[in-house]
Amino acid sequence: MADALQEAFAEPAPLWEGVRKVGDPLLVLPALFHALWAGRLAADLGAAMHERMSVWAQAAE
Repeated sequence: MADALQEAFAEPAPLWEGVRKVGDPLLVLPALFHALWAGRLAADLGAAMHERMSVWAQAAE
């Protein structure tokens, strides 16, 4: 699922749009939040989280 999230957010996209591309939101959202926590995905976490917030993949190191 990590690879699918990286692909879905290769370009900045709204959170819900990318999640729905990957699969069932109940399964994908925990993986997305983990990827944000781990730094593989990024978002403006200083703002309120919502379904339209922009999420993007971090560049591989």
